[in-house]
Amino acid sequence: LLVPGVGVWFLKGFKEKVLALASFGALVLPWVLRNYALWGVPFFSTVAWVNLAYYNAAALVGSQRGITHRQAAVLIFNETAKREDWPERAKGELDIWMKAEDPRAWRALAETGLRHILADPARYAILHLEGDLGALFPVNPRRVLWLYGLKRGERTGSGPEVLKTLLQKGPLAALEKVVGGLPWWAKAFVLYAIVYQLGLYGLAALGFWRRRRERWAWLAAALALVFVLVPGPLAAPRHRYPADVLLSALGGVGFVGKAN
Repeated sequence: LLVPGVGVWFLKGFKEKVLALASFGALVLPWVLRNYALWGVPFFSTVAWVNLAYYNAAALVGSQRGITHRQAAVLIFNETAKREDWPERAKGELDIWMKAEDPRAWRALAETGLRHILADPARYAILHLEGDLGALFPVNPRRVLWLYGLKRGERTGSGPEVLKTLLQKGPLAALEKVVGGLPWWAKAFVLYAIVYQLGLYGLAALGFWRRRRERWAWLAAALALVFVLVPGPLAAPRHRYPADVLLSALGGVGFVGKAN
């Protein structure tokens, strides 16, 4: 949703800007009207409230109480249900989604989650940054095995988990957590992924330095940073992909002559 608003900044003519915004509006307006007709509230998506309550706040509550994030999400749901006088109560994670599309319900759940975060901002900030750092890692190679039907269902381990292992037990333990028991070709994939990711970051930094006098480079770098910082405690590599696009642009344009 942010891209069109930012993208029109690069268009020169007024007509081009209006056409770009109108084209984007034609795509999303029917969905907004559908939501308004169904719920009486015009909104794009409940995903922001879901992320705040189900992922970010639940990760904090889980860390505080020594329980899983799914168990914490149930606690947040039931706490909200009691405050809002909902007749429903959640016994397990799947029960939470009885309110799947209701924007008012998820707004209330997000308010509960935000209360928990504001009550312990320091711990949450640490969890959030750990998750963001984990998102910078390559995709766990065990998912490659899933694609070929091998070891389906085996836990892959998230980026934040690997990062904690690295900080607490050292690089050898982290490497074992990632590649232990994998076939040689999966290990080769890990090496390739690490080289690729480090290469991307290095090229982006070089491209930014070479084009640092141009405002688009600063905007691209700032947006990439925003995309990296947004996901939070349960970030996954796929949450980094919008930033990767901008970093790729910085890396590529860094080797092209300046525009006339």
